[in-house]
Amino acid sequence: MQFSFESDKWPMTHWVGLTLSVPLFTGLSQRNQILAEEAAYNLALKSYRRKKEEARNIEADLVVRLELYRKQLGTARQSYELTRENASLALQKHEQGVVGLEQYLSACEDQRRAEAAYGNSLLTYYRLIATFISRRP
Repeated sequence: MQFSFESDKWPMTHWVGLTLSVPLFTGLSQRNQILAEEAAYNLALKSYRRKKEEARNIEADLVVRLELYRKQLGTARQSYELTRENASLALQKHEQGVVGLEQYLSACEDQRRAEAAYGNSLLTYYRLIATFISRRP
């Protein structure tokens, strides 16, 4: 059966209804919507303030860590330089026959460890500086 507006196609038992709805009072709905929007705004504002405080704390932590790693880097460098001098002295002593090969190799191993520690400290320090730079606008 096809839908049609011609009168002979409509049986007498079918009806067509039309409903018109006009809201008379929408104030309560609008008030609730305003309250919900205010609550969402306050929540977003609190979240923004919390994130801003977290960023400030992270920044302060980075400054403290940067100073700490700078000092650690200086200590590691001094240690490396001392072990390098010790290895050089151990070589001279070995060449003069004062110390054995094992003591010279031990000094070289100490130098290698100190050099690795200095390299790791340098890498950590530069990573922290890169993080610091990446956070700047």
